[in-house]
Amino acid sequence: MENQMETTYRILLDGLVAINDAYGTFNDRPMHGIMIRTYGPDKDEWYFQRISEGYLHLTDQVHGKFENGIGVFYGTETNQGREFRMRFRWKMIDVEHAFWEQVYQDAETGDWQINWTLDLRKKA
Repeated sequence: MENQMETTYRILLDGLVAINDAYGTFNDRPMHGIMIRTYGPDKDEWYFQRISEGYLHLTDQVHGKFENGIGVFYGTETNQGREFRMRFRWKMIDVEHAFWEQVYQDAETGDWQINWTLDLRKKA
């Protein structure tokens, strides 16, 4: 199943804050969510929080940094009643194309399992 999303992107406070407003369909249902990213220059890290129609509270922060064109960010998330250690990974493919994945770590085995990917392309 392919989900379709549109995103508007705003950069604020001289690049220290970025806000994505995403809407579209997810599993054939309408979806609307907002991602807030803030940059902490003291640690050279980005902090991510999100809110959506299905979850009307800001999530716990995921944080990390970009190195050599790849961003890696860690946090925790509750999914289906279980808490998981989570990792986001961003990779710039080129100036008009990026790839993102979210993986959960199995607490018992330590294995990382992909549960979400995005192939992002700039609109013409």
